[in-house]
Amino acid sequence: MSVKLSDDRTSRISSRGQVVIPKGLREKYGLKEGDSVVWEEEKGKLVLRKANWKDYANEIARKLAEAGVTEEEMFEELKRVRREMYDEWKDK
Repeated sequence: MSVKLSDDRTSRISSRGQVVIPKGLREKYGLKEGDSVVWEEEKGKLVLRKANWKDYANEIARKLAEAGVTEEEMFEELKRVRREMYDEWKDK
């Protein structure tokens, strides 16, 4: 006897490593086309969750560190850009 897993909770991995999230789960968790998701390992399990602003901030920090930019340099640049934007805004 052959047993098939339920289509509403399972997916297959394609030859390109792609996984389709079942429609019911996408709707339940508000996942839409184009959303970024994060894969994490937790206690021997693979967990998928929607990316949030902290994930983007961590990725930016990682890339800046790889480029040799210090946290202090990053904050100074942010201050400079904010000043420029404020000056442009107030002069309008």
